[in-house]
This record gives sequence, C-alpha cells and structure tokens, in this order.
Amino acid sequence: MSSLSLIHRCLLDVMIATLDSADLLSATRLDTPVTNNESQDATDADVMAVGDDYAVKINQKCPILKEKFRLKLQIERNLDKAFCNKVPGRRTC
Repeated sequence: MSSLSLIHRCLLDVMIATLDSADLLSATRLDTPVTNNESQDATDADVMAVGDDYAVKINQKCPILKEKFRLKLQIERNLDKAFCNKVPGRRTC
C-alpha cells in the first residue's frame, strides 16, 4: 500500500461574506444578562445580547474610525474534524 492512499482529505464548508459600509464601534460588556427592566432603560439598538451569559452596550456616539469600510471575510469550517486535523475546526481569513 502506498503512502498516497493513506492521505485523508478534509471536507470544508466555506462561506464568503462581504460587509459594505461597515462601521466599527466600541462597546461595554454587561456581566449580567439583560432583563426587561434594563432594556427599558436603554433602547434595543444600544444593548445586544451575546449568548445567554452576558450582553454588551454599544457606544454609537463615538465611532472608532472616521470613515466606513468594506470587509471581505472567508469563513472555513472543518466538517471532518473528527478524522482530519490538518486544518483547524474553524478559521476566518
């Protein structure tokens, strides 16, 4: 048996995303999940839940960059990660 027959190719899921006119904003982490009382204090656009553990309050008044930008991302997911470790489980480039 040759060594070439033992090579396992990884199955990747590849997604390409392009963000046009993107803006980079700063945010403050809220250590507790947002309750109904807290969401009344701030508008829904200011507070964003990140999973079930915590939320962030976005500072929309102070953008980090002066101009908006375009961002092109390639997201790769290894669908064969149980058998193939040649590439990471997830990668963003």
